[in-house]
Amino acid sequence: MTINGIAPGLIRSHGTSQGVHDEMNLFKTSIGVQAIKRTGQPEDLTGALSYLVSDEAGFFTGQTGSWTAATSRASATCSRRAARIVGWRRPMNPRRPRSLCCMTQTTCHMSISLDGFVAGADQDREHPLGVGGMDVHQWHLGDITDSADVAARDWLMRPRGAYVMGRNMFGPIRGGWDEDWRGWWGDEPPYHAPVFVLTHHARDPIEMAGGTTFHFVTDGFDAAFEQATAVAEGRGVDIAGGASTVRQALSAGVIDELVLDIAPVLLGTGERLFDDVGDPRLVPVEVLHSPHATHIRYRVER
Repeated sequence: MTINGIAPGLIRSHGTSQGVHDEMNLFKTSIGVQAIKRTGQPEDLTGALSYLVSDEAGFFTGQTGSWTAATSRASATCSRRAARIVGWRRPMNPRRPRSLCCMTQTTCHMSISLDGFVAGADQDREHPLGVGGMDVHQWHLGDITDSADVAARDWLMRPRGAYVMGRNMFGPIRGGWDEDWRGWWGDEPPYHAPVFVLTHHARDPIEMAGGTTFHFVTDGFDAAFEQATAVAEGRGVDIAGGASTVRQALSAGVIDELVLDIAPVLLGTGERLFDDVGDPRLVPVEVLHSPHATHIRYRVER
């Protein structure tokens, strides 16, 4: 496999295509030696290139590092984006030892007010997101017509291998499970994958329609994240919220990508996202905006 067969923009930008040896040197010069080092296979050009295109292709296809799936989406943008995504580490797919998994990063996608709140005060059954909290989510409720909001919704809804969420995100019940609460989302929640719910009160797993199973973890965030990673099988874990769970994930240093949908709303009080987490070292990767929200996709430097 040659570079000009995968990312012709790299060859065109340097005006040469003189065989595999020259292409390897060009690759090292244009993208950086660290790209090859991070694949774990310094001699494998195919593996290194698969690593680069995985971010572009994976968001759209959910596929592992197959050239057909990856290049169909990625070749047009690989040359201009490879340099800034090359630092994203991708574990190997355990089912295909010589391929890289495109969806292995840990993600988090949160809507947030201008003053830093992801939920308002006084969350309860009538106000799942607290007083005024729904205003932060108006950008993706009802008919979505703005292309930026559509793209951000697609980021939000891309399939993941497993999810971790907090007890408050799962429902309004506090203390012991004195009723058969099964989540806010009806009989078929939108996750279609295992969801690990942090709680201090043990409960048997709940199987729902569409592939979602809620598992209740009493051993803390680290245990829930470990279980989620194990069952995701390389398809990625998403930290689904709420604020406390995201703060724990940021403090643990497990989030690779954070998307914030910043709504032009001031809540004044409620659940802050970044209290007591230190500097997460966010690097903007992509910004979209609409009249309803500014959507920023960050890489989390660690």
